[in-house]
Amino acid sequence: MILSRTLTPTACAVLLAACGGSDRIVDVQEARAVKRPAPRLDATSAERFAPPRSESAPMGGSQSGAEPFAYALPQGWAKLSRVPMRDINLTAPGEVQCWVSVLPPSSTALAHLARWHGQLGLPAPDATAIDALPRVPLLGGEAMRVDLRGADGTKRLIASMLLAPARQVFVRMEGAPDAVEAQLAALRRFEESLREAPVVAGGDGSDEPEPAFGWTVPPTWKAVTPGPMMLQQFDLGDEVKCWLTLLRGDGGGTENNIARWCGFAGKAPLGSDEIEALERWDVLGARAIYVPLLGDDGKPGLVGIMIPLATHTLYVRMSGSSGALKGRLEAFKTFCTSLERRT
Repeated sequence: MILSRTLTPTACAVLLAACGGSDRIVDVQEARAVKRPAPRLDATSAERFAPPRSESAPMGGSQSGAEPFAYALPQGWAKLSRVPMRDINLTAPGEVQCWVSVLPPSSTALAHLARWHGQLGLPAPDATAIDALPRVPLLGGEAMRVDLRGADGTKRLIASMLLAPARQVFVRMEGAPDAVEAQLAALRRFEESLREAPVVAGGDGSDEPEPAFGWTVPPTWKAVTPGPMMLQQFDLGDEVKCWLTLLRGDGGGTENNIARWCGFAGKAPLGSDEIEALERWDVLGARAIYVPLLGDDGKPGLVGIMIPLATHTLYVRMSGSSGALKGRLEAFKTFCTSLERRT
C-alpha cells in the first residue's frame, strides 16, 4: 500500500505547536491515496493476508471467484453458491451445512465460542472452556474443536478454529444432531484434505475504481504499520487501537459484522430491532451505523462505524479495555466525521 501525505504550511505550523504537550485536538490533515485494492470477499488467503507491497511490486493472486483452499469433496456432498462469510460453502446429506471461513485475527477463541453459545441459546462460557477443547490437525496446524448442541435439542454445531497470527480459519458444520453425527467421518476426511490453493497470476477481477480518503488525526494518535485488511492503523495509548478497513460491496452484511464485533467484546449478538435503534452518523455523505460495545472498565470493548459507499463499505473500529475506550469516544467521533473522499 502506497500512502501519499500532503501537509499544508498551516498544518505544519499546527504540528509544531502540538509538540508542546497539549492534549487538545489539533486539525492535522493527512491525505492518503490508497493504491492497494480493497480485499474481496472471494479473495484467497494469500491475497487477504499478504504483507503490504510497493507500488511497483507485481500483484499475485487467484482469479476472481477462486476458493481459498483445495480439497476433496466427500461423497454425497455438494457445492453451494458462495455467500458472504463463507469462502467455501457446502451441503451434506440430511440438510447439513458445512462451510469454511477465513477472517483476519480480530477476535479471541473465547469470543468466538461465546458467540456460538449465544446462537444456540447456551450459557456464556468462561476461559476454562477453551482449555478443555480437544485439538485436531488442520492445514498443517492445530485447531480447536468445538462440539455444541442447542438448548432446545434441535441443532448441533461442530467447528474447528485455527487461530494463526496472520489469519483465522474456521470449518463449521451445522444441522440436526442425528444428521450431523452421520457426517462426522466425512467431515474429518474433508478437513484432512484441505490444502492451500495454488496462486494464479492475474488481476483482481474488478474494474471498479478504488476510493481514497483523507482524515484529521488527533495529536495523541500515533500511526503504526497497518495489519492485514487495514488501510491504516493508529496506536492511541493504553493498548487502544483504531483502524480503517475497506471491503467491496456490503463487506459481508451489517448483521454478520455486528455479530462478529459483539463476539470480540464478549457480548451476545444484537437483534434486528437493536441494530435498527443504533445511532447513525453522517460520514462521507452516508448514514454510518455507530456500534458501541462497552462493558465494565476492565472488560474488553469495541466501538465502530460502518459506512456504506457506492461500491465498497468502509469500517472504522477502536478496540481496547472498555474503561480506556470511554475516555476516547469524543476523539473517535471527531476522527470519523473528519473523513473525506480524495478520489
